[in-house]
Amino acid sequence: MKRDRRRWTRLAFGGLLWACCWGCVKDELHNTPYPDLGTVMVAADWSDRSSDAAVPGTWELYVDGAGVVVEKEGATCGLHDPGKHDLVAFNRAEGVGFRDSVAVVEVLADGTLEPLPGFLFTGTGTVDAVADDTTRVTLRMRQRTRTLELVLKLSPGDAGRVEAIEAGLTGIASLLDVRTGEVPAGAVGTVAPVFGSVTGGEGFAARVRLLGVVAGEKQVLTLAIRMAGGRVERVVTDLSGALARFGDGVEPLVLDATLELPAAGEVGAVIEGWKVVENGEIEVI
Repeated sequence: MKRDRRRWTRLAFGGLLWACCWGCVKDELHNTPYPDLGTVMVAADWSDRSSDAAVPGTWELYVDGAGVVVEKEGATCGLHDPGKHDLVAFNRAEGVGFRDSVAVVEVLADGTLEPLPGFLFTGTGTVDAVADDTTRVTLRMRQRTRTLELVLKLSPGDAGRVEAIEAGLTGIASLLDVRTGEVPAGAVGTVAPVFGSVTGGEGFAARVRLLGVVAGEKQVLTLAIRMAGGRVERVVTDLSGALARFGDGVEPLVLDATLELPAAGEVGAVIEGWKVVENGEIEVI
């Protein structure tokens, strides 16, 4: 009986030792719990945003078309087959919808584009998943909407002669393919800047936020200036040159010009000399 007990004890101990050794061999052979798949960790870099833009509260990452929502400046981790995978990331900005991978600026009831959509960011890239290993990648998020401020300066005393200004700016991008960063053909619209009085009564200013301007299209600003007494002065000015490199930056672009109103009893308002205002801060009321 003692001999049998010693025999079973040796067998049990041997079996335990074999199991432990087998566990050690598995740990040495594989780095992850899923040796046939690759772990991919993706983070976003928001450092290229403008001073007036905040990091979005959430953003979305799509790996080969499969998406996940990520919190603010966090990262996401997933298991994927070994090989190359496409990455597309963007945030859901107010006033911007999506059709598949195309960002669409909302159209208002009057047919014009939303003048102040939220800040849209996109990022693309590829990653090579390695079986039984972890690959880390950081996507550089590019800001796609930029603020434009238009300032109309008036001669002293002229502000009281203007009751309201209605405006339209043509040649503005309405769509953006977030995969390529290109504006699809024909994706052109008009935005209606809302002009308000500048603090101090020195003129009028409007703020819009644009997805971009469309190459080959003119950016023409048309103003309908309603004067005291009911007369309307119409002014057309071409901003194509001033906005030609609008897509090259992210900081707010401020353009100002002088609005020359006609003398009493005359007609013909004129806009003189659009120029870029460096580090301009305009408060519209």
